Amino acid sequence: GSGNGLARHLGIPIDVVRALKIVNENRTVALDYCKANDKVFFCTCGVGFDAWVSMKFAEDKHRGGLTYLRKAVTEYMKYKTETYRLESKDGSVKEKAFLIACGNASQYGNNAYIAPRANMQDGKLDVTIIRPFTPFDIGPLAVQLFTKLIDRNSNIKTFETESISIIREKPGIMHIDGEPIMMDARIDVSCIPGGLKALVPEENNKKSLIEPIQSVFWDVVDTIKTELNI
Repeated sequence: GSGNGLARHLGIPIDVVRALKIVNENRTVALDYCKANDKVFFCTCGVGFDAWVSMKFAEDKHRGGLTYLRKAVTEYMKYKTETYRLESKDGSVKEKAFLIACGNASQYGNNAYIAPRANMQDGKLDVTIIRPFTPFDIGPLAVQLFTKLIDRNSNIKTFETESISIIREKPGIMHIDGEPIMMDARIDVSCIPGGLKALVPEENNKKSLIEPIQSVFWDVVDTIKTELNI
């Protein structure tokens, strides 16, 4: 998608020429992919606010980051949280949640890290539950989302599991890698280990905390230029 979540997680350059060099390096690895009922996804799936905004964004004739941001702000004021039952090998629990995200990769895209510790080669889902919060919490939460620190927020619960069932009162919207779809009241999410082959660059563990912030800054600049036809 436009956020390039999978490429960013794998360290594949967004620049096409630099990305093509990775093809020539021919370094292939086996990565996990996941399913939500019968729908395949590579990065994230989820229910709640992010799925709702994805639907509203898809309905809008305008595209781009500013449109998405506008939708998120306006829909936040109207959104009603739901209660979900979560079932995994560790048991069953009820959660009233703003959103529930299941991450195979670490981010939605555009360096928004909803599951910062996710590893696409561990055979597990990283589940992030964001509980209802006040408007005063939005600023710190946004900073943590873009600096890989969201799992340190006291209003957020995270855990790993090989599979999970998300059960709600009735069928509704969910997103699959950012695309809104209608799904049953029960959603069975599972990880398929090593089922995806990909060409990737050599790992770079020397990235600093400031790099995601710099990347987001330039993404915003590019988005504004596109929206204003500069």
